[in-house]
Amino acid sequence: MDAPSLRLSERFRPWHAAGLRYLFRPAAPSPAPTRQAAYEPTPANDPADPWPGSWKLYRSKLATPSRTVWTYADLGLDLGSRPDSQRRDLFRLIIHFLKWPKGSVTFWPVAAETDAGLEPDPERFWRGVAEARASVVIIFGRRALSMLFPEEIFAPRIFPARGLTIVVQPGPSDLLPDNRAAKKIVWDTLRSLNLG
Repeated sequence: MDAPSLRLSERFRPWHAAGLRYLFRPAAPSPAPTRQAAYEPTPANDPADPWPGSWKLYRSKLATPSRTVWTYADLGLDLGSRPDSQRRDLFRLIIHFLKWPKGSVTFWPVAAETDAGLEPDPERFWRGVAEARASVVIIFGRRALSMLFPEEIFAPRIFPARGLTIVVQPGPSDLLPDNRAAKKIVWDTLRSLNLG
């Protein structure tokens, strides 16, 4: 028996059963100095710390192993100091209705939150994908695709790269508030992956 799941509210139990852990969990209210300490920048070129600054926080939320890694351009904000409830709810519903087995999904940002805004870091992204031992990377949106594959033209599709299956889908801004055509593309593509 999974003792921590006994403390879950019934409305969160399906997501827990689907393998979600710590996704977009709101930070507990805390004094500003303590919160700032979590995002205190570490020099990006410090070879002694492969997970500087916000990456340390993101890595603590990376579920391993995971069959798929999901990313989009603003995920670094959603996992950091500025989560967006509409995006969170959108992805929770998608995962809930896919009914994939536990350990199928983890979220990993392609850009980290810094004092200057989001800063793309493809090298750390691919390092996290390797750590998750994923075989499929699902990229939501044009901006995220251009951060990882600048030479690729945006179009929803599946292609092989880096020994992985890359799935390109419309981004959260394309899906919200209720773009049914874009949601159908995502739904049909993700169901075709047959991880359930």
